[in-house]
Amino acid sequence: MIDLHLHSKYSDGSDTPAELIEQAKRIGLTAIALTDHDTVNGFSSLLEAAQDSKLRVLGGVELSLEYREHSLHMLAYLPDPDYAPLKEALANIVDGRHWRNDRIIEKLQAAGIDITIDEVKKHAGDNVVARPHIAKAMVEKGVVQSNQQAFDEYLASGAKAYVDRFRLSLKDGIELIRAAGGVPVLAHPCLIHIESFDELRQLVHQLADYGLLGIEVKYSFHSVAQEDQYSQLAREFGLVRTGGSDYHGHSVKPHIQMGSGRGDNLRVPDEWTDFVIEKAQSDLSKNSNIQ
Repeated sequence: MIDLHLHSKYSDGSDTPAELIEQAKRIGLTAIALTDHDTVNGFSSLLEAAQDSKLRVLGGVELSLEYREHSLHMLAYLPDPDYAPLKEALANIVDGRHWRNDRIIEKLQAAGIDITIDEVKKHAGDNVVARPHIAKAMVEKGVVQSNQQAFDEYLASGAKAYVDRFRLSLKDGIELIRAAGGVPVLAHPCLIHIESFDELRQLVHQLADYGLLGIEVKYSFHSVAQEDQYSQLAREFGLVRTGGSDYHGHSVKPHIQMGSGRGDNLRVPDEWTDFVIEKAQSDLSKNSNIQ
């Protein structure tokens, strides 16, 4: 069993890469992928922590791309973290996060909530400040009772203090991942702002024309029927299938468990790791970042 969608403290998770490795070994996973939002800074820590382990690890990143004034998430497996255009794009995205954080704080203050960016940064440490860190500060100050309440009432799209941010276009994002030697995979199709399977099929067709190489079939919130639909799209467009929990840590998303999703609804086959690596090697002629 594997989990190819994990987040660490380098973005908005609560665990270090080393802690992810230890937990994966403890529950008997054979492979994991670190897919932090908009950063590859956890790669070296992940590889170092896995050196004396039989656990297979893949470096990855999750990019937020622009789709109909909403965010569409694209997983990138095995990109070269030193590829200059990728580093530049990620830096621009992080700058956009900083701008958004300041605007969110301004909105919260205008709503009468006494909170500062310095209080939020305490929860991020040396990592990129993100909305979960704002949520933690709000919980600490007693504004809300939980991170989930903070998102529901203030931080989620459409909520009182929500602020949008810079994103790459679909075409630019996929082409950047491919240029960096990575495998672009459409993340959690169930969360895309779309109304029908036919509409999703049209989107996947468009993304495949741009260079999409995979689709996340198994996910914590996918039903069996949805998995069948996404597998159908994978077959139709020649895409590799992947799967993962989207684990952020027990203090961030306590209802999502590494390897098993919500309870025991997520079981991703071991061989899907090989499919991702083979796709990278055959379609991109690149060496994989696997330990």
